[in-house]
Amino acid sequence: MKAGPGRLHRLSRCDRGVAALEFAAIAPVLILLLVAVMEFGRLYWVRDSVQYAAEQTARWAMANTAATDGQLQAQALAQFDGVSGGTPVVSIAHDTANGVNFLTVTVTYSFEFFVDFMGIGDLPLRGESRVPLI
Repeated sequence: MKAGPGRLHRLSRCDRGVAALEFAAIAPVLILLLVAVMEFGRLYWVRDSVQYAAEQTARWAMANTAATDGQLQAQALAQFDGVSGGTPVVSIAHDTANGVNFLTVTVTYSFEFFVDFMGIGDLPLRGESRVPLI
C-alpha cells in the first residue's frame, strides 16, 4: 500500500509522542545539572565542616590551655562532620610572637567527588584557625 500525499500530510501534523521526545532531549541535561548541584553542595558542606573543626578546636584550646597536641587532634576529629566518610588530617603548631604564645590548628581533607566532573579528581580542602593562648 502506497502512502499518498494526504496520508503523509496527516502524519507530519501528528503531535502524539512529542512530549516524550522533548523529555528525552532535555532529561540528560537536567540530570547532569541536578547531580552537579548536589556534588558542589556537598563540597561546600565538607569545606565548612573542615573550617568548623579547626575553629572549634582552637576555641577549645583557649579554654583548655594545658591540653596536649593529641587531645587537640582528637577534639578536631570529634568536631568534623563525617559527611564524606573520610578522615581529615589535623596538625597543631605552636609559635610565639611578641611574648604571646599562639596555637594554630590546621585541618586538611582530600575531597572526592562521587561523580568526577571533567577529570577534576580530588580537591584538597583546608581549614585553619590561629588563637592566642593566654
